[in-house]
Amino acid sequence: MSSNVTLERYKDTYRDMIIRRERKAFTIHAIAYAIGNSILIAINLLFVTQFLWFVFPLVGWGSGLAIHYYLGIRTAPRRIVKYERMAENMAREGLGASLA
Repeated sequence: MSSNVTLERYKDTYRDMIIRRERKAFTIHAIAYAIGNSILIAINLLFVTQFLWFVFPLVGWGSGLAIHYYLGIRTAPRRIVKYERMAENMAREGLGASLA
């Protein structure tokens, strides 16, 4: 069994792992949003039918969900590349300092 792992394969696996983690976190958030707001809608429609207040948490929490999607899912590849560059620069600086 060969444990030959190239740097590119490691980076690809790392990127996939981070993106999978972000998608899982967003999915959990979306499920909580759907369940939580369903409960709030039911409470509002069953007990306080004069005023539809469920719209406020629906929009507020929905805004947070949209931001989570954008920052978590859409920008993840850019953040990963940025962090890889930072790590490479830090490694070069550390390597240069130890060789001097």
